Amino acid sequence: MKSDSVFNRHLEYARGLNQASQGQINLGVLRPTLWRFAEKFHENLLVIDFPILKFLFPKVVGSISKFTEEKIPSLLIAGDPWLGGILAVLVSRKLQVRTNIQIQFHGDFGNPAWIRESLKNRIKFKVAKLVIKEANHVRCVSDAQEILISKNFKLDTTKMLVAPVPMMLWKQTLNGHKTFSTIPRVGLVGRIHHDRGLQTFVDLVEKLVAENREFSVHIVGSGPQRTWLEQKCKESFPNIHIEFFGEVESLNMKMCWENLDLLISCAPTESYGRAAREALFFGVPVLATPSSGINSLTEANQLGYLEYFESYFESQHLAEAFDRLLKKTISLDFRKKIASNDEENFNNIIKEWIVLANFISKN
Repeated sequence: MKSDSVFNRHLEYARGLNQASQGQINLGVLRPTLWRFAEKFHENLLVIDFPILKFLFPKVVGSISKFTEEKIPSLLIAGDPWLGGILAVLVSRKLQVRTNIQIQFHGDFGNPAWIRESLKNRIKFKVAKLVIKEANHVRCVSDAQEILISKNFKLDTTKMLVAPVPMMLWKQTLNGHKTFSTIPRVGLVGRIHHDRGLQTFVDLVEKLVAENREFSVHIVGSGPQRTWLEQKCKESFPNIHIEFFGEVESLNMKMCWENLDLLISCAPTESYGRAAREALFFGVPVLATPSSGINSLTEANQLGYLEYFESYFESQHLAEAFDRLLKKTISLDFRKKIASNDEENFNNIIKEWIVLANFISKN
């Protein structure tokens, strides 16, 4: 939920790279800033806050940092295809040596619904189309996303890797069967923004209340529409107990999942569905609107651990799905499988980075 989860993931990447490459590769993270420059070492990880504006002043940029002065990077990895991608391209050109660039797509890029969602998204899409021309390799988070990006950006899939963002679930200790509370606790987890389907969530809760379902609501996350959501909930269902937990550090999310009985996922565009997968891993069933990421959870749907809904569904239909999901116990084998897939994704990312850095050759 917080930026600490991103930092912890980078630290795990650094450890994995160091181990897999037998100390030949260290990870450096360039974080784009406007003007501020700073660098810090954390074990094998070098984190650099790098000012893009300084590229306007070549003399100032004479020494980029230890990352580029002392060790020419074998691979530049951009965490997004706009600001991060621009920074990777600028650094590559400054180095004046051939350096592979990998651009990562974490959002629901290529999805026409996402592109049409806002002017901001349309601008990001235009920038990404320019930046992607400089990339040697592209990483997507799902098969569906790979298809959309390959089509809309005219990319060869042989230069693309599908590997979702690791959640480090294999490092978590799994408890036995989850115990459900007498009064169900329904959760909304993630960024509180209108593009995450907040109105759909409010409408869903109203329909469940209309069918006399008793439950409480836990909302975990922060965002610009928190005040709007708080007011909307008070107006729409004043008798439902609602708790706002704000941002929760990744290390404490386990406690949040253990205190939930059902996750509601309403985002109309979801490239991977991280919260849904985390919920299933911790034994929490999911009621979700369809999206490219959620739709890929076919096994969870077939086993009845996840059900889809649309905003136009009748209240009785939704209440019946609600009841079915609350009776489901997610098997330990299925939860272990999610963790195993998560570890495999992590290892695939590390292997691909080593290949792209030319430390080993593909066979």
